[in-house]
Amino acid sequence: MNSKFIEEMKDILLKEKESLLSSISRNKKEFEDGIENASPKDFGDIASYASDQDLLDVLGAQNVKKIQAINAALLRIEENRYGKCIKCSKDISESRLKALPYAIKCVACQALDERRH
Repeated sequence: MNSKFIEEMKDILLKEKESLLSSISRNKKEFEDGIENASPKDFGDIASYASDQDLLDVLGAQNVKKIQAINAALLRIEENRYGKCIKCSKDISESRLKALPYAIKCVACQALDERRH
């Protein structure tokens, strides 16, 4: 894999990480502002706020998982292991990495794992 492509992927990963961190922070702030400015009138309002918080927690957890995957991909770049399948050690195609920059498996190994599960 050429170094220009890897640098391009590193930039994409860093931008995605920054975007996810901003999203987490913004969602948390918006929810806290909404809670501060609202006074629940009944149990329905309280349940709605709790449901909103649960949704934000799920979205936050998904974003945290993506950030962890991005951090792992950045580490693989630093260790010159980026773009290698963790199962078969073959190169992951550039098109797959463009679609999913933190991919850890080639298409064949990913498909095989999905069929097994």
